[in-house]
Amino acid sequence: MTGSRNRPFPLRAPDALTAITIGLAVLVSVAPARAQGPLNLLPDFLDPDHAPDAQASGPLVPGGPVPLAPDFLTPDTGAATTPGAAALPPPVAVAPLDAVHPLDDGTALSGPVGVGDLWQGTAPGLVAPLLAGLPTPARGAVARQLTRQVLAGAPAAPDVAARVIDKLTAAGAAEDLAAFAGRLSMLQAPSVPPVVRGLAALRDRHRLCDAGLDRLSGPAGLDLDVMRAVALCRASADDPVGASVALDLAHEQGPVTEGFDRLVRALVGGERATAAAVDVADPLSLWAAAGLGIALPASAFADAPPLSLGLLASATASIEDRIGAAEQGVALGLVDPADLGLLYATGPAPTGAVAGLPPTLRRAALH
Repeated sequence: MTGSRNRPFPLRAPDALTAITIGLAVLVSVAPARAQGPLNLLPDFLDPDHAPDAQASGPLVPGGPVPLAPDFLTPDTGAATTPGAAALPPPVAVAPLDAVHPLDDGTALSGPVGVGDLWQGTAPGLVAPLLAGLPTPARGAVARQLTRQVLAGAPAAPDVAARVIDKLTAAGAAEDLAAFAGRLSMLQAPSVPPVVRGLAALRDRHRLCDAGLDRLSGPAGLDLDVMRAVALCRASADDPVGASVALDLAHEQGPVTEGFDRLVRALVGGERATAAAVDVADPLSLWAAAGLGIALPASAFADAPPLSLGLLASATASIEDRIGAAEQGVALGLVDPADLGLLYATGPAPTGAVAGLPPTLRRAALH
């Protein structure tokens, strides 16, 4: 009775037999491993002792691909895999930066590319796609200022500048086009007129005549739009002789419309010009019309190109048409929203007749 109290759960014969059997089975299974050394519980692909020799793949070739995955994860099939997992991507190729020349035409560079140190030693083929990828027109004052600084130091290589100017022209980005004003003599001939028109489309009218277009030399100095701009500036400065000479040179370079001739003569006081002489698609023509205070009809605002929207928003016209041009310009990032707000403030006061107003005036009244 005393022994039974010390063993509240006495071991029964069937349980004892089961324990002895399991113990013998474990000893039998472990005996061969103990005879060979310590038992390794890791699978082979995680066991360093089973990994292939790191030198088997040979030394790395400078400038060649550097495998990022261990060799034992890259079978001979070429597709790196993990046990029971999907295929890994191929090894990443690593090369020195000076060996990469995207879109490089192989032209040797004898000096700095661009103005200042921003693009120092950079191949034009690398800079061109970067500048062509700039968001234009940039949204926000800070972004616009940064874009102008980048463009001001853009490469003077003609092919690079031409690609950028084409994009800026399509976007109607007058401020960004004006960044090339100091390098007109280094641009290709087709790239000169867009820059001149960009200067004319600026909110600050003085920028066109302060750009020194009359001092340009070479083919750029005889460009048709350069001569037309010089004629306008001379006429605005009460220099009829200089305006007449520049206008004659412009006629020698290409066709000049009769309407533009009338605008130049009107600026020097020779005759009176009307809205019929104004070409809305020509910023130089709109620049002259603004100086003469010519009132533009509503038809002039239909299908206006982006580069003209800023000039039309400040033109002599009905407030409804000006607001419409400003709204389009704000939507494209070409007109400052503050300028649109000022136009809204000059609109009709909110009264009970707001519902009967045109959409632009309705928005102005509710502003």
